[in-house]
Amino acid sequence: MTERFAPPFFLLIERALRDEGTSCHYLPPARYADADPALIAAVRNRTGRLSIPVHTGQSWTTDAPFRETESLIVSRRREGIISVEMEAAALLTLGKVLGRPVACLAHVTNTMATREEDFEKGGDAGLADSLSVCAAALEAALEQEAGKTK
Repeated sequence: MTERFAPPFFLLIERALRDEGTSCHYLPPARYADADPALIAAVRNRTGRLSIPVHTGQSWTTDAPFRETESLIVSRRREGIISVEMEAAALLTLGKVLGRPVACLAHVTNTMATREEDFEKGGDAGLADSLSVCAAALEAALEQEAGKTK
């Protein structure tokens, strides 16, 4: 989605543009679904220790790929959107309704088929990196939760 980062990389989604219908089943329509800042900071701190590129930023949640037109992609880039995916807005709004912070990570592996090497996920299809990033995020979330119960 963006030219600031070269795929493959991971995006820790701090806010998701709500351009799908599922999130509206949990909360009234709004432009964005925001992640819990404390959880984002904890996950960012933990994943920052990895040698794997993990960036923090905004994503565009859409359940309809035909919406990803060239002009709309340009517009989303101007808004600071880094990736496009299909779930983050719904997960973030559900977490807010349940009172449970949610962290969403996107494994950004392409630039919407604009480069020849698009869809290259890295060695083992990015599996080892995905597991490392998810494990670090889970550790951060568990530490944060344990800190709340003390």
